Amino acid sequence: IGGAVFRIAKPCERCVFTTVDPHTGRKGLDQEPLRTLAQYRRTPAGVIFGQNVIAEGRADLHVGMPVEILE
Repeated sequence: IGGAVFRIAKPCERCVFTTVDPHTGRKGLDQEPLRTLAQYRRTPAGVIFGQNVIAEGRADLHVGMPVEILE
């Protein structure tokens, strides 16, 4: 992304705070998005949402920049 290289560190689990409505501060009764993610991304570590990555070096990143998968 923009000349920066990232290495995958580990899977990223999601906690119950993703179910809280940011406008009201109340937990959603439907348990989304965790309920949907749990249907196909459940592991022994938890419900996986994405990946934590570590940048190798520095670069300026901006919304909309193209992403190139290296491996």
